[in-house]
Amino acid sequence: MMNQDGVAVDGVADEQLRVEHGIWHRGQKQPDEELKAKLPTGHYAEQQPTTFWTTNLQRKNYYQSASVGPNPFAKTSGLT
Repeated sequence: MMNQDGVAVDGVADEQLRVEHGIWHRGQKQPDEELKAKLPTGHYAEQQPTTFWTTNLQRKNYYQSASVGPNPFAKTSGLT
């Protein structure tokens, strides 16, 4: 592979390109033990579900409306 200047780039492979062309199959990013540790234990009806939204709340990755400006209660569509 070469960069835009025509200089060879060693040790760098575009993983997404190789997967899309069927040359290579993407492996797991984390081992099974780490993934199982993230799952809640106990009865499923008594646990908080693991969803896209609960994961973002655990990471404190959520959007808030601005408290200042011309309309502090304006709707934000950043998450959707």
